[in-house]
Amino acid sequence: MTNMTTLPARKRRICSYDIEEVPEECYLLSEAGGEMYFCSTRCLFLWAAMFATKANRTEEQKIRALEMTTPEGERRIFADSLELAQWAAAYVLQGDNNPWIKNGTKLTS
Repeated sequence: MTNMTTLPARKRRICSYDIEEVPEECYLLSEAGGEMYFCSTRCLFLWAAMFATKANRTEEQKIRALEMTTPEGERRIFADSLELAQWAAAYVLQGDNNPWIKNGTKLTS
């Protein structure tokens, strides 16, 4: 009889857009159904833009509030996926003067 040691399962976090393992510091998106991880704001933007504009999504799905945590620990809550997509677009393009950069409500810890 062989003595087999069972290693504890390691939970891997996978980017919801690029389908790659994400580092500990990543973008975390939370909603009632669970959590999603994103490698970068590029991945976050692409996912949010596709989600907000996809024709087969119900209005109920599109208007769910979403909470986002940045790699730096900043937390924001967005009224819906469109507001998140706009914020991510402004952030990716470094649009400090873009009014979308103010989307969402900054949460304090």
